[in-house]
Amino acid sequence: MSTRGFLGFVVDGQKKIAYNQHDSAPAGLGTAVMAWAERADLETARRLARELRVVTDGDAPTAEEIERLKPYTDDLEHVGREGPTWDELLWKTQGDPLTILTCGYVADATAFAVCFAEWGYLVNFDSGELEVYRGRQSAPHHDGRFANHAPFQETLWPVRLVATFPLGHADYGALQALGA
Repeated sequence: MSTRGFLGFVVDGQKKIAYNQHDSAPAGLGTAVMAWAERADLETARRLARELRVVTDGDAPTAEEIERLKPYTDDLEHVGREGPTWDELLWKTQGDPLTILTCGYVADATAFAVCFAEWGYLVNFDSGELEVYRGRQSAPHHDGRFANHAPFQETLWPVRLVATFPLGHADYGALQALGA
């Protein structure tokens, strides 16, 4: 089974959140994001996050955007509709902070992240921290930026902030212990 989650950025008070299909647990996506933050040029990453365009299903991609995003697309030849969705165009950006930032687009996964993600990671450029969230909450809580969102059918509460780590200072042991 896939461990679905999210990867996002917080810059200038704005959240920019992308979906991640698989391996979102701390030993997978969490470790990858922490490793990226440890070696990244965080000032350049902050600038790219600021410029990142958040798109929704209501935003139809232009022909120029479809062409520009081909390197991040799995297979446009087999799209059976009038045109590809943003999720299809950005499929190969999943789980890779650098690729998301350099492609310049993120398909908004905030609604998914709040109640359906099993794990999630926000690179918070405003606070200089990596925020780690755990999903599948069965009771209300007050932990993290999503705590005040409504539950899904009163049985599945929003993701809970379980840890923060300073950007650029990896603690893989503590991160992986969260998933144990």
